[in-house]
Order: sequence, then C-alpha cells, then structure tokens
Amino acid sequence: MDGLQYYGYKEEKNHTREAFPYNVYPCTIPLDFPDVPLHWHDELEIIAVKRGGGEISVDLVKRQVMAGDIVLILPGQLHAITCGGEGNARERLRRMEYENIIFRRCLLAGPGTPEEISRALSPFLFPDESGAGRRRIPTFVTGDLPVRQKMFSLIEETDVLCDRRPAGWQLMVQANLLRFFYLLLQNLPDESEEEETLPAGSLLRLRKVTEYAGSHLTEKISIAQMAELTGFSQTHFIRFFRRCTGLHFTEWMNRYRLSMAARLLLISDAPVTEVAAQTGFGNLSYFNRTFRARYGMTPRDYRRCNR
Repeated sequence: MDGLQYYGYKEEKNHTREAFPYNVYPCTIPLDFPDVPLHWHDELEIIAVKRGGGEISVDLVKRQVMAGDIVLILPGQLHAITCGGEGNARERLRRMEYENIIFRRCLLAGPGTPEEISRALSPFLFPDESGAGRRRIPTFVTGDLPVRQKMFSLIEETDVLCDRRPAGWQLMVQANLLRFFYLLLQNLPDESEEEETLPAGSLLRLRKVTEYAGSHLTEKISIAQMAELTGFSQTHFIRFFRRCTGLHFTEWMNRYRLSMAARLLLISDAPVTEVAAQTGFGNLSYFNRTFRARYGMTPRDYRRCNR
C-alpha cells in the first residue's frame, strides 16, 4: 500500500489505473498508520471492515464499525478513520483491519449509458447536485441492514477475481459493482431514519478549508486566511469550525500535522528534523514535545516500535 495515498485532504494522487480504474488497498490501523485524517477525493470509495473495529466519520457523522460492516464514501464526501478512542498510541489497544476499494465513476456510468441507468446511479455519482439525495444514501451498512452479508460477499467475490484475473475479470468486477449499488437502492432508509448532517453549504466551506490546509502543510496558516477563504469574519469562522469539528482550527491543524508526521516516520527514512519540517513544525523541540503528548513516545521511538 502507498502510505501517502491520503497525503493532503483533497487527494491529488491518482489512486486508480487508467486502464481499469479500480484499486484495492488492504490497511490496518494503527499498524500502517495511526489514523486517516479528514480528507476528500473525487473517486467513490468502499470501506469493508475485515477484523476488529473502529470509528469512521462521513460528512462529520461518526459511527462505530466492526468486522463485516461496510461504509460507502461518495465523491466529495469528507471522511476520516480511526481505530477508536482518544489517548496515545500505547493506550489505543483497538485495531482495525479493513479494505479500501477506490474506483472512478466511469465504471458505473459514462457517455452512452442509457438514461434510466444514469438516473438511478445519479445520487451515487453526483451527490452534490442533490443534498437530499446524499442524505438518502445508506452510507453505513452495518448489522442493522439484513443486506449487509450479501454486499460483503460481493466484495469478497470481487477480491478473488482481482487476485486471479481470469479472462474477462474486469467485466465481472463492473457487474459486481452494479449489483452492490442495486442492493443499496433496494435498502434506502425511511426519511425518519436518515442521519442528520451539516447543510451542503457548510460542507462545501469545510472542504475548502481542508483542501487549503492539506496543500499548504509546510506553511503557517492563520485564522484570517481561513476566514477570508470561507467568507466569514474571524469570529464567525472560529465558531463555524468548532461547531463542525469540535476543535479550534489551530488544535485541529496541529493534530493533522502530527498524523502526517507519524505516517512519514513509518514510510520513509527521512531524519526526524526533515519530517518535522515537511509537516510544518519549524521548532524540533516543540515537535518532539507535541508528538510525545499525542502518541505517548518520541518520534524516534515511534518509528522504531512500529517498524
């Protein structure tokens, strides 16, 4: 797995192959990385939990998930993954093994697709065009839905196809994806069961903030810059951001930098000083101190223990 696949909030990295835009990444938290911070991308993503459990946030709706659960991420949705619970790395005894399936919209529909099929798939492919459509999609497929096992079996069947690659395997992968979304459409929740989420305008503003923060990681980012970006006064922006995330922007940004630093420590041989600089920590002593407060050990110890 490419450990930098989540580097930055709006992921510019091309996850998928041009020839057949469907990729599978096996992941384990906290062994591969401590968490996956809030980010978004233009591809669809399916998260299938294999073992253990954790917490996944989609458009700021948080749910506990366990083995057998499935989470659907639509294009543009903000999402984050942790193995659950606060505390440092030594205290986070929970572990979650899961599969990231990332693919492009063209595998479901494209030019020449019959209008009826395009209309049926539209809520999955273009969720921003209909806030109501976004809320109607059952993002979390958990034990409450009897269809969960059928959908999980489809994922496992598709994994075998991707491993063996018999003649025409791509046809069956595409067919299984369409079957997956057909099952979702048959199990849309009642309006009374829909998850409450932020208004579409607030989510779009938050996406702007996370995109800017991720692409300016090494720079100092001020509240004034973020307020201007979102069209708020500084006071209004601080309230808005705390209401969305539960954190002051400065604290949130600091956690993100630490998460990126932890990942770089595991996937690169760069000196600790370089890792600190690449993640926006100009002062090495401050970096060491805040890293230890977050993960319970120094950056050097974290690299040695987790490798």
